[in-house]
Formats: sequence, C-alpha cells, structure tokens
Amino acid sequence: MAISRYDEVEEYMEVKRDRTKYSKQYYLKNKERIKKYHKQYYIKNVENILRKNKEYNKKNKEKITEQKKIYNKKNKEYHSKFMKKYYILNKEDSSKRGKKNYQKNKESIRKRHKQYLQTKEGKAADQRGKFRKRKTWENAINTLTAQEWLNILEQYNYRCAYCDVEFNCELLPTHDHVIPLSKGGNNTKENVVPACQSCNSRKHNNILSLGVKNGTIKV
Repeated sequence: MAISRYDEVEEYMEVKRDRTKYSKQYYLKNKERIKKYHKQYYIKNVENILRKNKEYNKKNKEKITEQKKIYNKKNKEYHSKFMKKYYILNKEDSSKRGKKNYQKNKESIRKRHKQYLQTKEGKAADQRGKFRKRKTWENAINTLTAQEWLNILEQYNYRCAYCDVEFNCELLPTHDHVIPLSKGGNNTKENVVPACQSCNSRKHNNILSLGVKNGTIKV
C-alpha cells in the first residue's frame, strides 16, 4: 500500500513533536549546565557575536521592524506591564539612558513623533491630551503674571530649581508646578518654580518633598 503525502507529513510532525518534547525535558534536567555553557561561550565570543548581530540587523532591518510590530501588537498588554515594572525597578538608569538616547537621536525622534501625530491614533491621542489639559487649567486658580514669573527667575538666579543648570537662549526655563495642576495645584507665584525641560518631564505629576536653600530646591 502506497504511503500518501498526508501520512508522510503526519509522520514528520509526530517525530518533530517527540524531538521538541525530548528537548524540553533535556533542558529542564540540565538547565544550569546549559546556561553556564552559553554564558561562557558568549564571554569568549562576544565581539564576534555582536559583529554578526549587527550585520544581520543591518541586512534585515525592515523584516525585524515588521516582526517587532506584529509581536508588540499581539503582546501589547503584557509588554506594557513589563515595561512599567522594569521602569519602576530601574527608574534612574532608564532615565539616564532615555536622556542620552534623545540627545543622540533628537531629530529622528522628533520626526517620528511628528509623523505619529499625522496618523489617526496620533490625532486621537493629541486631542485627548489637549482635552485633559484644558479641563485641568479650568479647575485651577490662574493668577501668575509675567512680572511675577520674572521675579521667580531672578529669585532662582535664572537656574533650574532641581538640577541647578543655568538657563540660556538654547536651554529655556519652563514653569513647573510644585503641586501639579492635576493634583489640585494652582498656577500662582507660590506654586511655580523654574525648571529645565528635562527635570520638568522627569518630575511629571509627582509631588516632591522639597527644601529651599539659597534659592535652589534640593530634591
């Protein structure tokens, strides 16, 4: 009796399943030894591995980007939770890396963000953000004048209240609300300090325990 193509495929799949099962069992029994071997191999061949990875990434850039998009779409919720957890555990390190990456790729990041804002998702996100901001400002007391802002800048010697960097024509000051507007703060001279964009973004909507010394807030 002749073996059909279907039977051949079924037999092949059965062998494959057995191999997969055996591989899993073998890995579980020898987990530590395998990890140790891979670690030693990586240390010995790190330069060669990195070079090959770089070459592969360069040749398959579009393919990798597409695979990442598909993976992120399928695992959006898990990825979001993982990244939040990772950021909380590695907040300072993540912040430094993010700042360094932004300075290195400032133009391309701005370009991508601009392109994102042209998409349906980007327009919707931008609209939601503006609505939240408008609602927040409507509920706040807004009495800060231009002269009061200049007085605050003089009080802090035209420096960031958090990192003490000096402002100039390239590094401009931003209004930072000690008690964020989203948490009941107001846009008044008592609640506003000058901050560089980096510190303002890093502080986000947190309420920090602050102590004023020589016109500079020490976090």
